[in-house]
Amino acid sequence: MGSQDPIHGARKRAAVSPSTLLTLGWAPWWEFVLARRIGRLGFEPAPSVDAGLLVVTRREPALLPAADRGGYVRLVRRAFERGSWPVRRSLRDVVPPLAWKRMARERGLEVDATPRDLDVFDWVALFGLSGGAPRR
Repeated sequence: MGSQDPIHGARKRAAVSPSTLLTLGWAPWWEFVLARRIGRLGFEPAPSVDAGLLVVTRREPALLPAADRGGYVRLVRRAFERGSWPVRRSLRDVVPPLAWKRMARERGLEVDATPRDLDVFDWVALFGLSGGAPRR
């Protein structure tokens, strides 16, 4: 499952966890589901890799208002830019440590969870705790 494998990309978009920055940037408004794997031999001529059918559906209702997208994406990007740092550390100036600990406990997250460990619902809750994303 290398980077040239199209099914890998579809799996990444449809995965609940681990999450990616790209998927999380759209997930409050869109749902991604890997609906079907299509074997390479189903094509003529056969490509060198399998394919996947990714179904993208608008969430109704959305998890956040569309007007919040910029702030939400800035918050998620900020955490992902810190690599493998725990979320509590990378966002400590916008999410108070006690609020993070309480949220992590309530949502069943490790206190040292990394950005990839959170799903879209965790990120939406964290965005609410932050009062909006950091301004740059």
